[in-house]
Amino acid sequence: MDGSVRPCWTTNRANRAGNAERSDMLELTRPAYRGYEVSDISKLDWNEVVIEAKFDGMRIQIEHDGREVEFYSDEGKRKHDRLPYQAEEAMRLGHEPFVLDSECIVVKDGKARHRTEANALLNGKFDPSEAAKHAYLMVFDVLKFEGDDVRSHPYHERIELLGQFRDTEHLKFMRPTRDLDAESYSYIVRIDDPRLQEIVNRVSHI
Repeated sequence: MDGSVRPCWTTNRANRAGNAERSDMLELTRPAYRGYEVSDISKLDWNEVVIEAKFDGMRIQIEHDGREVEFYSDEGKRKHDRLPYQAEEAMRLGHEPFVLDSECIVVKDGKARHRTEANALLNGKFDPSEAAKHAYLMVFDVLKFEGDDVRSHPYHERIELLGQFRDTEHLKFMRPTRDLDAESYSYIVRIDDPRLQEIVNRVSHI
């Protein structure tokens, strides 16, 4: 496995804002390649790529330091209190200390809502008890695992580490599959597979 591609492929990882509450947050991993059309893949000399859904939510970094869990926004703002159920579930994941990269989305009636609902939950002043029941953290990368910084590890190794975690009610781990007929948020596809466009279309409409 050589790299990752996401629909729309806006996977740049910006540095943290200078006025963040936390200045020592891990900088996120960066994509091996950025493109805009499926045809761009043909320019690569890779054998396989990971094609996964890019959820339209709010970025959340999940950190377990071995004692407690904290959630951070892209700006480094603490969001633990806005996601009480998710924080409780993250405490029981194991493999701490860890840092995970995720997207927070709100799902109602089986459908993902516009990112403004996730933004309202994370940045609102209201009691989050009811709204947080509909929030899900879609985990797609591992930055630290059992205390080791793994950001520089090959992508296929980080995918294997994702497999060490188990889904909870509100935390869902995006584990790529090679079974192109399976229902999934993430697939490993050969560059020359005739179903490449089909898979991109599929995850683009999740």
